[in-house]
Amino acid sequence: MSWTRIHVPPAGFISQAPYVVAVVQIDRGNSCIAQLVDWDESHLKVGQSVITILRRTREPGTEGVIPYGIKVKPV
Repeated sequence: MSWTRIHVPPAGFISQAPYVVAVVQIDRGNSCIAQLVDWDESHLKVGQSVITILRRTREPGTEGVIPYGIKVKPV
């Protein structure tokens, strides 16, 4: 539905910059916000089909736990 490229990220995401965050339409008209991964410039368009995948979301904290979450990938 929409996207933006993040060049100055918050703490914990610095190693991923620049990255793209997209508003994605999912089933039944609902939408969600997710980071777009494995993309190139041709994928940055409204209407691009994506799939959900499980990926590391940010750097591990001091306790050593690696946080995972849902991201989206162009198809």
